[in-house]
Amino acid sequence: GDDGASGLKEMLQTGAIALAQDEQSAIIDAMPRAARLATNQEQGYPPEHLATKINSHL
Repeated sequence: GDDGASGLKEMLQTGAIALAQDEQSAIIDAMPRAARLATNQEQGYPPEHLATKINSHL
């Protein structure tokens, strides 16, 4: 589904920052792929790297 990606697009329009999980580490790869494509991100991140990425934006 792309309902999460649609919501993510709306969040970005209000100034939110988005990070996506990489498809290789996801159980269902279509979900992070949809999020990544919706936000024009060239890459996703494995879960163990997302916390570091989030902290870099704080």
